[in-house]
Amino acid sequence: MGVGRTNLNPYYNLGFDPNDSVVLGAGVRVRKSGVLSLFTVADHRLGTGQKVTHLVWRDRFTKEERITIDLVHMTGSLEAGLPGTPGKGLTVTYDHGNLFVQIGREQNVNFTASDQTRFGAGFRF
Repeated sequence: MGVGRTNLNPYYNLGFDPNDSVVLGAGVRVRKSGVLSLFTVADHRLGTGQKVTHLVWRDRFTKEERITIDLVHMTGSLEAGLPGTPGKGLTVTYDHGNLFVQIGREQNVNFTASDQTRFGAGFRF
């Protein structure tokens, strides 16, 4: 469970879930090395009806290798009173030691009419 708040001033949102939100979720260890979690991030302040639900599978192949698969379903609108822009998304991340690569595809990113493909790579510290 969680709550997110901002000062409501305009800004460029690098996140993909509502920021003025409540979060509810649960997870379960499916195998010794695998965790399945389901959580929803929902707007609670601006009346947009934005809701993003994540189903995340995280598992280890070895001590050094991990995969994360994040399926996303979105409903809601950019602003209160506008029609909703439902969408779906999938992000896959592969970790090896402290290095990672990631690819993601999302419809109606940030509750707009735009679709987005994301690539990323880096290291964790």
